[in-house]
Amino acid sequence: GGNASMAECGICDGSGPEEGFNCDGIPLDFIYNQSSTQAFYHIFLAFDLEGNPPVPGEDWIGVFNGDLCVGASEGTDDISTDVPAMGDDGFWYSVGYLQEGDIPNFKIFDASENQYYVAQPSENYPFSDNGVFSVESLSAGIYYTLTLDNHQNLVSFYALPDDASIG
Repeated sequence: GGNASMAECGICDGSGPEEGFNCDGIPLDFIYNQSSTQAFYHIFLAFDLEGNPPVPGEDWIGVFNGDLCVGASEGTDDISTDVPAMGDDGFWYSVGYLQEGDIPNFKIFDASENQYYVAQPSENYPFSDNGVFSVESLSAGIYYTLTLDNHQNLVSFYALPDDASIG
């Protein structure tokens, strides 16, 4: 109940947690508190930067309110990955969680790259207590902003597609 991490409180076995994960194997950025106010987002298809689906038992999908994780699930090979989204139920453990009408954002954790990616859902559904939403697809990406002058600008891109032709 304190603010110690799992490794500090001595619950782990002698080997300790893998770096970046708690003792239960959950990525540290995807840890959240259970709330009595919640909804579920059923993600049917998800893709990493390379267009690959999450590896079951390794990759994760998280739901966020801004930068605060409010729910997460390990990728599965079921028809969908069902991701809970916790709402603010008025108690200390849910401060900053989703309110009615808030639109959550998503992230994908790619374990093979040990990288978190912002993910864009095919549909945006606002949070609603006891809501159940079907999201057809979730695509990872890297988003950035370019500041351009009124004059010449030399721009480099983070990545290029395999087919970089004008067409």
